[in-house]
Amino acid sequence: MRNQQLKQILKKYEASFSPELQALGVQTWRALEVPLAAVLERRSIVRARHIVWPVAEVADCDSVRILGPSAGDVMVKVAFTAMSPGTERAQLLGLTNPRINFPFSPGYSGSGEVVFVGRKVSGFKIGDRVAGRIKHASLGVVEAQGLFRIPPEVSLEPAALIELGIIVLQGIRKACIKPGESVLVLGQGLIGQLANRLCRIAGGAPIVAVATSRSRAARALGKGGADEFFTVEELNCRGVNNGFDVVIEATGDGKVLPFANSLARAGGRVVLLGSPRSLTSLNLGQGGCQPGLTLIGAHISGMPQRDRSHGQWTYRDEGQLFLDLLAQGRLSLDDLVTHRCVPSQAGEIYESLRVGDSGMITAIFDWSRSAPNGIRFKKERDTPMQQIASSSLRLSKRLFGWKVDFKEKKILPTTPHNRLLRIGVVGGGDIGLKNAKGIQATRAACVTAAFDSNPIVLKDLARQLNAPPVPDYESLLARPDVDAVLLSVPHMLHAPLAIQAAQAGKHVLLEKPMGVNLQDATRIVESCHKAGVRLTVNFSFRYLPILQVVRELIREDILGKVCGIEINHLMFKGASYWAGGYTGRSPSSWRASKEKAGGGILIMGLCHAIDYLRYATGLEVKRVFSEYGTFASPVEVEDTIAVNCQYDNGAVGSTTASTCWRGTPSQQVRIWGTHGALTIRENKRLSIWSARRWRGLSPGREHHLNKLPEVDYTAEWIERFAVALAHDEPHEITGQDGWINNAVIEAIYCSREQAHSVEVATFSSTKEV
Repeated sequence: MRNQQLKQILKKYEASFSPELQALGVQTWRALEVPLAAVLERRSIVRARHIVWPVAEVADCDSVRILGPSAGDVMVKVAFTAMSPGTERAQLLGLTNPRINFPFSPGYSGSGEVVFVGRKVSGFKIGDRVAGRIKHASLGVVEAQGLFRIPPEVSLEPAALIELGIIVLQGIRKACIKPGESVLVLGQGLIGQLANRLCRIAGGAPIVAVATSRSRAARALGKGGADEFFTVEELNCRGVNNGFDVVIEATGDGKVLPFANSLARAGGRVVLLGSPRSLTSLNLGQGGCQPGLTLIGAHISGMPQRDRSHGQWTYRDEGQLFLDLLAQGRLSLDDLVTHRCVPSQAGEIYESLRVGDSGMITAIFDWSRSAPNGIRFKKERDTPMQQIASSSLRLSKRLFGWKVDFKEKKILPTTPHNRLLRIGVVGGGDIGLKNAKGIQATRAACVTAAFDSNPIVLKDLARQLNAPPVPDYESLLARPDVDAVLLSVPHMLHAPLAIQAAQAGKHVLLEKPMGVNLQDATRIVESCHKAGVRLTVNFSFRYLPILQVVRELIREDILGKVCGIEINHLMFKGASYWAGGYTGRSPSSWRASKEKAGGGILIMGLCHAIDYLRYATGLEVKRVFSEYGTFASPVEVEDTIAVNCQYDNGAVGSTTASTCWRGTPSQQVRIWGTHGALTIRENKRLSIWSARRWRGLSPGREHHLNKLPEVDYTAEWIERFAVALAHDEPHEITGQDGWINNAVIEAIYCSREQAHSVEVATFSSTKEV
């Protein structure tokens, strides 16, 4: 009582608070509500597991603190709780009539064993098996008047359906069914199926069951109580109407009421069993209603709790009758339990309910197999997201041989062999020097020669790498101490130099993209295949720790089926970039040429996103449509582009990118599915929301991951290629990956030129290397 008074006081002043203070107040109240109530009401606090809906359409099983029993309460160690599909689905979806506030703890029917009896309670003792108004939780604190002792002949599972049985019994009693009166039960969910059986016990005959499909006919007929079964369509076709003494409306859909009225005879009764799931207005003259029709509202809240008035049964009478019918074997419920599950499966079972699983009559949660009561979780230093990141990186370590130093937050490459891959470096510009230093950071490869067509750049490259310079490309290919070449050269040189290297028997490590166009990419793949050498393309962003985490999240189905992908890639590249890269180390105008570069922001930058999203999601781009242009750059290639695409699973995607963005650079990727969504920012920060519990992540709330170990992803790319060669195993990034990337890019460019959507070309396995 004091707890309720405190709530009222807070509500009185809530309207004067700002939205921010209101939100903070809600969070604070949720944290302090149980401790404050425990102090004010002088009650204990106990821990239990319970099913909770943190937000609409999301279910979870979590630990919770609840108030211990008061003097008039009984505490029950719960064995089973039964789902009320109609009510709980409407509440879960946030429909109009059963509107609730989230977070919400559902359930109101269960069974178990008494573990504590309040000092003012009589009629119960510790160890009694009881059933009654129990939420979906491992412990229930219930007023004594809401509990019933279970007869020895009745097991705990069917007894868990007691509240549903009471709902139906009081409705049938209000219908005043006499022996031999015809009954039509409209709706064959759990309430309808129970109504069939209890109407039979009450003496109704014949009993006709009606539903929208025949999927539940077998369960309704025979021992299910019904004599006949019709779909609504069959009923209309046969003209079966205006003839039933009693019509029981058990769908919970207020819109069905006129139809139910039309099926009753003159002077008949229509019983609204339970609460309608939507608000509706009723015109008693609508739908062919017969004269003298009696409309009866039957709801459990209208029942007297204790003293029986003349001719009226109480809540306790109906509950005891339900258990007596089970004990006598006159009522069987086993076949109505279509789903038996443990509480940790709450997310899955409520997802089935949310989407309208036609096979579900009711579900039983078995709390005897849940985590023990009083559970306490070890306080971790890391957040759940940090723990998941660590787990993902350890998985990568097992798969790829990473050495993870979590103390220093670094990932170090390891080499399970002593052989070094000897690499000749070709190209010493911005990317070339970075790639070459990536070789030096590995333990599986080394630089044995260097070449650049610019003598000044070559001299500096050789000095920084401590490698011998060579006068020309042919001389580098002729060296016996060169096993592979790393090509970091302008795009138009990728095909001729890669093909030349393959013909010389050298493996090829190629800077992205593979080629200026798809034709060049095909020539490179086929040449390497013919020469029997390995080919890989520098799509090393795959090895960013955040991408490894995202890949595992998607593989673990935390997002459900991927529905959409959005990429935003906004930056500024001034005239100096197009003339010589970021540093001007190797001046050249090739980046500004459509013929030499193949394109602008798409082929130079977005090619990475195309690859790593394919890697992370496992989806292939099937069709694209694009628009692009050059607006603020002294170039022939595009500096702004927008792309729409469709993936092979039906998901859709959109991409916006520009090199004339004057604000703070922004890179953001959003991926969302049927059960969750994630956002990657700057390839460093991750936000994830899911309707599913996964490891340490609670569903229905957003989690953030901002700190991950740093990794030299270029070194990782080279390291793994060297290890794959040493073990004669395929590398993760092959010529096929580079070719597919070029195919998506070419389709995007073609779409703009042809002014319609374009299908992406598919890779032929004969080209694979």
